[in-house]
Amino acid sequence: MNRIDELKQELETLPKGYLSLKHINGKTRYYLQRRENGKIVSCYIKEKDVSSLRNEIQRRKEIEQELQDLLKQTTSPLLSKLSVNASTLTGDIMEEDDVVASFRNGLAVFVDEKRTPLEIVRVGDLRDWLTSRSIDSHRANSRLLKKVLRIEKTEDDIPAVLRVYARTITDHFWFRPYKSKIHFKDLAFQNDLYADTALQGITRNTPAKPLFNPQLTLTGSYEKCWRLEDGVWYMYKTGTKNEIFSELFCSSLCQMLGIPTAIYEKEGNYIKTRNFTEQYDFEPLRSVAGDDDRYEICYPAIAALSSNLASQYLLLMWFDCLIYNVDRHNENCGFLRNRKTGEIISFAPNFDNNLALFARDVPTHANRHNDGLILTFRKFLAKNDVAAKQYAQLKLPVVTRETVLAIVGKKESPVSDEFLYEYLNNGQKELSKIQTKIKNNLQ
Repeated sequence: MNRIDELKQELETLPKGYLSLKHINGKTRYYLQRRENGKIVSCYIKEKDVSSLRNEIQRRKEIEQELQDLLKQTTSPLLSKLSVNASTLTGDIMEEDDVVASFRNGLAVFVDEKRTPLEIVRVGDLRDWLTSRSIDSHRANSRLLKKVLRIEKTEDDIPAVLRVYARTITDHFWFRPYKSKIHFKDLAFQNDLYADTALQGITRNTPAKPLFNPQLTLTGSYEKCWRLEDGVWYMYKTGTKNEIFSELFCSSLCQMLGIPTAIYEKEGNYIKTRNFTEQYDFEPLRSVAGDDDRYEICYPAIAALSSNLASQYLLLMWFDCLIYNVDRHNENCGFLRNRKTGEIISFAPNFDNNLALFARDVPTHANRHNDGLILTFRKFLAKNDVAAKQYAQLKLPVVTRETVLAIVGKKESPVSDEFLYEYLNNGQKELSKIQTKIKNNLQ
């Protein structure tokens, strides 16, 4: 743990606010006052505790000053003004310090198809690629974050993305404007100073000068942030009690079934997961299939890459049907690529299941005969012979009562253990029937 982390940890243990003295009915009383949600909140302090509280408040001021001084030495400033070349999208897409594509006025003049982001290879559109890396402007905290960073409101999100050279945590691609002398090492994300702003809408202790940070390129519609813990990046996300249960349960179920998955943990009122792209470049499914997430669009696009990837996709779709994940789209699944060669290694681990199971409502029964997701999957397989044959060859995992009980015993479920098992078991029965029917038809 570095000095910045140590100071931030100590800061969490110290009281916020200031000591106020009031004379009430001839007596002197002390209060700790602080501002919460725009209002002044007072807390009575016993006289015997006043001295130690003063020391703690003074210590907080000392830590805050030391943090500011350290950050000036270790953190790059946010790009304050876009150059003409940046504004006109004239420059290079880089993978670390290697040029993999070049653009003039947003139009491609060179593309290394083996190493360039897949979406640029597919459509040759730099603007779409940059936009896809932007924080969702519909998130209230994203608008607050831009205010704190003094980013003006524009017609699109591209200028904000370019302020951090389109750099993200989940890959090593970035945009270098023509004639810029900046290098990849200059773009290292070294702190999570704006994490509280992005996640909770809190602006206390943000630096006086806007600094380079990864929050501007964290996508998705839920309030979230990147936090740096002992040198490792974790994504934190908000959610209701049922949404958090769904994310935690589905992650554990994947682990029990041997399905690659992001590992989620509960942290206070949030869920967190470690960045699983530390050694790879993550490419969303959108990069090869566009925004249309229908099976008949996505499967052929993936199968064109490799049969093995198509099998992994079908297994993910099986799992989505099993857990009734209604929020699978082309941004929350994708591929892991080798950073040096551009080769697609595998489908990315399963993540983002917070809207699965009973996150939105609890069904009145555990029957899955008319389950909309399973029916849609069945119809797709009935029309696509290649996908059907591949699904027939999959070795489907088996969910047992013991598996469910082992997981749910550690989590707060919105339904009984038995109902949860029956719901999943009935789902896997329906999905197994589909596979059995295909096998019989192939004989």
